[in-house]
Amino acid sequence: MLTFVKQCVPAAIIGALAMTSPASAQTSQDGHQIIQLLLNAPDLQQYYHFAERPERVPLRVVNLSGTEVDGSGWTVAGEKAVLSSGKDPKALEISALELSGDTAVVKFAFGAEGLLGEGRFSRRGGTWAVDKVEVGER
Repeated sequence: MLTFVKQCVPAAIIGALAMTSPASAQTSQDGHQIIQLLLNAPDLQQYYHFAERPERVPLRVVNLSGTEVDGSGWTVAGEKAVLSSGKDPKALEISALELSGDTAVVKFAFGAEGLLGEGRFSRRGGTWAVDKVEVGER
């Protein structure tokens, strides 16, 4: 009996991981699209100041949400944006990324400009769109 359990447990773990992998990949892709929309939201564009502050290029995005996100290929205001790790006072920090079906909420801060904000998104016809982005100064 013990041998049977030892053989079945690893198979069960592998099966569970295989079942969650497509969902994780979809979440990562959804997160990528949602953050790309957030980066280019008109409400945030006025705060980047890339021409006056070239040290902000590429814009660094720190994902502190705990949700895995694909950070490749992001752009913002015609400039590159990169996924960075660790706290960074010049980065746009994602503090929460909550996906629920066809809706998403992103909470963020942009310490370089003293901003806090929240974005709400919805999936329409398979494509994510911005519903509302609110930005406030600390």
